[in-house]
Amino acid sequence: MEKTNNKIIGMFIGIAGATLAIISLFLTFAESHMVNESLFGIAKLYINSDSGVWGSKEYETFYKIFVPTMLGLIILFAIIYLITCVKMKPVGMIVSCVLTIVAFEVLKWDFSDRGIVPGSFDKGVAFTVIYIVYAVMIAGIIVRFIEKAKNKA
Repeated sequence: MEKTNNKIIGMFIGIAGATLAIISLFLTFAESHMVNESLFGIAKLYINSDSGVWGSKEYETFYKIFVPTMLGLIILFAIIYLITCVKMKPVGMIVSCVLTIVAFEVLKWDFSDRGIVPGSFDKGVAFTVIYIVYAVMIAGIIVRFIEKAKNKA
């Protein structure tokens, strides 16, 4: 019974990390005195914008593809993290966790480089929550490694 409980603890931490990663996409990412937008809200704004906003057709095309694709990758990597956690594959968890972090950070870098967040908008709660997500995902990896080592012994 004790081995089962140990396996469940790591799995729940991993599930929490993947779930928080997806939930963070719906939290306020950019805020101003009039508007609060999640990453999904920002992606929707990008998709519905026209070239007059961007100044050129190339920028419009790039960002209409880039932002939704990055969100899709974050979701995909979080799901892969979840699957590898349930299957007790800590190396797969590491890879998917790193890819999730990279996708989030590239998106954050892009917004800051263009002066959107921070800049035109202030940082929302998602900027803080994402670091909690990283910590939970990494904790899940550590616990899964420990559980796997105990199961081999």
